[in-house]
Amino acid sequence: MELIRLNRSHKNDFKKINDITEKELENPEFFIGFFTEDEIDNILENSIKDDKTIFYGYFNEKELLSISGLFLDIEDLKYELETLNIQTNYCAEIGASMTLKSARGKKCMLNINKKLIEVAKDKGLKYIIATAHPDNIASNISLRNLNMKFIKEFSRQSFPRNLYIKYL
Repeated sequence: MELIRLNRSHKNDFKKINDITEKELENPEFFIGFFTEDEIDNILENSIKDDKTIFYGYFNEKELLSISGLFLDIEDLKYELETLNIQTNYCAEIGASMTLKSARGKKCMLNINKKLIEVAKDKGLKYIIATAHPDNIASNISLRNLNMKFIKEFSRQSFPRNLYIKYL
């Protein structure tokens, strides 16, 4: 398997894993909003510019098995960060993580997110946050395996979420 930073050439791969995950997700509340084709274009364009989102993916041969993103613009979590005395310009979010069923249990997500944490450190950020649905056991375990600290359960866009933080 190969870990690759996604760019425009991975648009069809990104769209495919997004569509498969949307169809196969055990609980629709585990993921807040799948991406439209325009949003995927925007994400990959911003990933190249390095100013809003950075996505990495694990490929097996030519198939994209797993993706996760580092979001540098996290305004929708501003209130939650303010309650922790954290300014958004020192923080990024890991999220929009998707893994095909055939790749689960292979630590793809854990390794992608470790890479994203390295990227955040290189950018001089001080905190990484992440959220997961309380019933999404795999996501919660993965975040704890990154040594992220559980802060609280809260409502994000009317969906229950566990909030985690990691001090870099």
